[in-house]
Amino acid sequence: MYLLYLLGAAGAIVSLVRWRSAKLKAEKVQLEQIIALRTKEVAAKNEQLSQQADALAAQTEKLRELDQVKSRFFANISHEFRTPLTIILNNLLDRLSFKPSASAQTDVPVPVSDLKVMSRNAKRLLQLINQLLDLSKVESGRMLLEPQDGNLTALLRIVHASFSSLADHKQIAFSLELPDSPLLCRYDEDKVEKILYNLLSNAFKFTPVGGQVHLKAILLDDATTTTSQVVKIVVQDSGPGLAPEQLLKVFDRFYQGEQHYADSEGTGIGLALAKELVALHQGQLWAESEAGKGAAFIMQLPYVPVSVDAILASGDSSAKFNLDAIPDNFLPLQLQQESSTIAATSHQEEAPLLLIVEDNSDLRNYMRRSLEGKYRVLESVNGTEGLAKARETMPDLIISDWMMPEMDGIALCAQLKEDVRTSHIPIIILTALATPDAKLTGLETGADDYLTKPFDSTELHSRIQNLIQNRRRLREHFGKQIYLEPSKLVVASVDEKFLRQVMQVVEERMGDAEFSVDEFSREVGLSRVHLHRKLKALTGQSPSDFVRIMRLKQAAQLLEARAGNVAEIAYQVGFNNLSYFSKCFRAQFGVLPNEYATQQSAPLPS
Repeated sequence: MYLLYLLGAAGAIVSLVRWRSAKLKAEKVQLEQIIALRTKEVAAKNEQLSQQADALAAQTEKLRELDQVKSRFFANISHEFRTPLTIILNNLLDRLSFKPSASAQTDVPVPVSDLKVMSRNAKRLLQLINQLLDLSKVESGRMLLEPQDGNLTALLRIVHASFSSLADHKQIAFSLELPDSPLLCRYDEDKVEKILYNLLSNAFKFTPVGGQVHLKAILLDDATTTTSQVVKIVVQDSGPGLAPEQLLKVFDRFYQGEQHYADSEGTGIGLALAKELVALHQGQLWAESEAGKGAAFIMQLPYVPVSVDAILASGDSSAKFNLDAIPDNFLPLQLQQESSTIAATSHQEEAPLLLIVEDNSDLRNYMRRSLEGKYRVLESVNGTEGLAKARETMPDLIISDWMMPEMDGIALCAQLKEDVRTSHIPIIILTALATPDAKLTGLETGADDYLTKPFDSTELHSRIQNLIQNRRRLREHFGKQIYLEPSKLVVASVDEKFLRQVMQVVEERMGDAEFSVDEFSREVGLSRVHLHRKLKALTGQSPSDFVRIMRLKQAAQLLEARAGNVAEIAYQVGFNNLSYFSKCFRAQFGVLPNEYATQQSAPLPS
């Protein structure tokens, strides 16, 4: 029995050992699986880290390359700025340091050749700045096409004339070939001019002394259609030409090919910008060349023909549509456009514009019929609608009821007088409240006049006429003060702050010949339309006239103070064309600038 008991116990122990061994094997297998899984996870993480490291290294390399491109670009642009600035400053310093003989009665005028050199280099600086601004607009998608009816042939002649002095300076034969008939078509003059400037600047850079540059324009049938035509403009030079690999990259941004001449460096953005501007016209721009045989840059633009009658019917009589004359007006395009637009519409807007804000339709209709023969009349049924219409149309005078739904006349008056866009508009409050306190409330809110119901239409007409005449006299007064003392204006309230602000903006940008109405309106904080209407109401001048007259008055003050010669003062006050400055000055003062300076320095009679 004892032996049997021992054998049973031994069997149990063996079974336990076998179970334990099997369990250990199972745990070992499970552990090995866990280790294998963890090993795979670690390997995957290592691979991911390696890929991230590679991506980071690639990104670092791209940033390094971009940094090198930026550094090279800024080095090039700094050089491009320094070179013309050196030329301009040296010419100016030479003239400033020149001491005439004791017998000389007046300063010796600057030679025309020096003026041409300074003008050419100043224009180059302006062009560089404009290219940077245009490139920024292209990148942000804010560069829009603004086509106009015009004479493309006249523009090509103007561009050719503007490069003639550079051609003479570099001893390069510069020829122009145009069709027999004028190219009267629709295009964006400003952008086409920039394209031509970049193409011709590039051609003159790479054309050696004694070489040739040829500008040619022809009208062709469009190969892609049976009815359309294209204008093909070719700029051909006799320079070293472009290698095949350069042809593929010449329009890439910041690309600069092999530099063949000491003065041929550039910023690398001109041709890229030209390509973008041609694309805006739905056109094409490409280059053809053989190394050592010069290069041709070819532009094709869709030809949208217009007639001379259509141009004349548009009311635009600017010199750019004169088939023979070349204008000397080099004001920014925006200022020219505004002047022509205002001139074309001035005859249609002679009658003052009135806004009637009245919720009673019968009374509103009566006032409209009573006033329509002498004024242009708009209507609104409550203060909310009247406020929106006043801000939109900028009327010459507002007649408003006091008690109205949504917004009453007092609230309307307060908002209009607190808004710089509308603070100058005279307001007549109409009301049935005839108490002194009610009238005082209306006047304290800013109303210019107060009329109780029922009112006599003759009295209403008289009050409207008096307020408009007073506003006109005040405008003339403001205008005289502005023209005589640009920095010493004395007016009142919101209009005072506005006029001081616009004058400060103009004075700060006095020397910037490219200062446009769009920039003017942005810096003042108003839209282009509101700026025009506000200045027209306060001073009788459009923004472009306002800027020009302030510049001329500043020039007159500088001439009186003998702060420099005529050319120096012209450039100082933002005129980059001396002949245009002289013409504007004579129109303003009746004499030429040098005559004005002589008169101001003449001794007083005994």
